[in-house]
Amino acid sequence: MVVSLIAEIEGTPEAAMEVELAVVRSVAASRKEEGCQYYVAHRDVDRVGRFVLIERWASVSMLEAHGERAHTRDFVSALRKLGAEVRVTRLEPMG
Repeated sequence: MVVSLIAEIEGTPEAAMEVELAVVRSVAASRKEEGCQYYVAHRDVDRVGRFVLIERWASVSMLEAHGERAHTRDFVSALRKLGAEVRVTRLEPMG
């Protein structure tokens, strides 16, 4: 079953550039993964340091494998070091 994910990342304005660089690196690596159907980062135009990732994966197991990859662990670690807050919402289709 296809699964989607929304990740909201909130960094401080002072760390916004570093958070954005981490986001960009994550997008490039994640799009290469098997099962990644959609992975797009968005920058909030009204709140400096806020980014939203919208992802779609071919299956729950492929999303879970994504979470275990070194580049994903490095991304999460970088966000923590920068003091960014992350909120993740998993979604499934309703029809």
